[in-house]
Amino acid sequence: VQTCALPISGVNGEQILYSQGQKILAAEGGDQTQLQQQRILQETLIELLKSSPEKVDRKIFAQQALERLTARLAALKAPQPGSEPSSGNPLAQPQSEASQTVLKQLIAANLGSMDTPWFRFFLTHEPGPVLEQVKCPVLAINGSKDTQVIAELNLKAVGKALAAGGNPQAKLVELPDLNHLFQHCQRSEEHTSELQSPCNLVCRLLLEKK
Repeated sequence: VQTCALPISGVNGEQILYSQGQKILAAEGGDQTQLQQQRILQETLIELLKSSPEKVDRKIFAQQALERLTARLAALKAPQPGSEPSSGNPLAQPQSEASQTVLKQLIAANLGSMDTPWFRFFLTHEPGPVLEQVKCPVLAINGSKDTQVIAELNLKAVGKALAAGGNPQAKLVELPDLNHLFQHCQRSEEHTSELQSPCNLVCRLLLEKK
């Protein structure tokens, strides 16, 4: 019996989401301020969800999230002198009416997918203890341009867990220039504008059918 996992995650869902958010936004040209805003948005919503009861009062959740996000975004350090300001950044002035509208939309959109039993499980499930029990030969493959399951982060964790379980038959492979769908790419993967290339038409159509 052998196990082949591609791509494979070695960390919990919370870490997956943080790394995804940064990699995808960076691949699309996000600047440092936008990357910080992205992380604040994710951390705030996840923090609130993890501290909320199983049955979430969405109205209260949304209000608490809005208050925390407004305060945390407003506390962001100003860009360094000489750096280019974010062009058209909708969250540049979080207390403004326009930014509050955007934040409310972001909270509502994210809460719809987050407030589920599966998502709560995904956030906290640790693959490590499960991987430690795997005794058969393992081939773990990730693409270097995967922005959903970051190769460096996850393969390292997978290798550590397999070693901790005493499995000497593990091969960890990071394939260069391949994305989450194991396509060759220059920038990243299906979450970016690179998918609009005619050569990726089939994959794009399949994704749109999800």
